[in-house]
Amino acid sequence: MILNVPAGKTEWVDVQQLAGTSIPCAGGGSTHGWKVWLPPNASVTRYGMHQGAKMGEWSGNSGTAGGYCGAIVVENPNNFQVTVHLSWKMWCRGGC
Repeated sequence: MILNVPAGKTEWVDVQQLAGTSIPCAGGGSTHGWKVWLPPNASVTRYGMHQGAKMGEWSGNSGTAGGYCGAIVVENPNNFQVTVHLSWKMWCRGGC
C-alpha cells in the first residue's frame, strides 16, 4: 500500500478491513514494514493502535515491526509531504 502523508499529518490504516477478513485479536499476529520512497532520506514515526491504546513506536526511513491487530498509524513530522510504502502480513496463531 502507498500512503501520501501531508506535512505534519497522520494517516491510519485498518489492516483487518483491508485484509477483508476478521481474525480475532486474541488469536492473530502481524508483521509490518515501511519504507519512505519520497523524499528518499525522510523519516516517519510508525505505531500501532488497538482499542485506543498505542502499541509500540518506531521511527526512521524504513523498518519492520511486529504487532497485534487494529490500525497501523504513520505520522509525518516533516514540513513536507512524504510517500511511504507500507506492507503487512496477518496470520492466525491458533484459536481463530
